Amino acid sequence: MKNILALVGLLVVGFAGTGWYLGWYKLGVESGGSGHTKVNADLDTDKIKHDLQTGAKNISDYVAPLRTVEAQLTSFTFPPVQLKELAPAPVATLQLNPDGTPKKVVIPPPTFAP
Repeated sequence: MKNILALVGLLVVGFAGTGWYLGWYKLGVESGGSGHTKVNADLDTDKIKHDLQTGAKNISDYVAPLRTVEAQLTSFTFPPVQLKELAPAPVATLQLNPDGTPKKVVIPPPTFAP
């Protein structure tokens, strides 16, 4: 909540400072008779509209080139791939011991030759 109030305060102070710098308003103080003081505020709405439209146009002119992306055609092709024939995988055959139990046969790992 404190951060939101700080943000609102920052926006109000920023708007007031920008408006004073750009001449959007003028404040005047007149001392009247019998201890009365008059505070006059002159707000120039036409200047505010003009400055906001000019600012929006400047921002859009600045951002427009950043949004356009030029497509570039490339002629990259992958080199052909030549497949090498692999040796057939060894097939395990069932071998039996003399007592009829299956024999444990370890198949050697395949060799890959370049």
